[in-house]
Amino acid sequence: MTWSIDPGAARATISSARAQTSALDDAASTIADRFAEAATAAAHAPRTVEALTNLAADPFLVSVASVRRRIVAVTDTADAVIDVYVAGDLEMAAQTQAAMPEDGS
Repeated sequence: MTWSIDPGAARATISSARAQTSALDDAASTIADRFAEAATAAAHAPRTVEALTNLAADPFLVSVASVRRRIVAVTDTADAVIDVYVAGDLEMAAQTQAAMPEDGS
């Protein structure tokens, strides 16, 4: 088995995933605004307002926040793994270079 990681391409993918988390932030903000608008519109229906508040606070927006945290954790871990991979590659190259004869033969 051989492994070959292109650190530049991998980091570009990580950067893209991180950039997409801002879309989650925007979506969560928009959704929170819509829940607030719906609650205002239903001001004379306290059970509806309560249901909207519970839905916004509990299952949905909490899930969006959880997904965002997971993306950040995974991309941070992947970035750290790439650092280890690159360091190992450099160490292997240095050891190989040191083992080479001085005259290049």
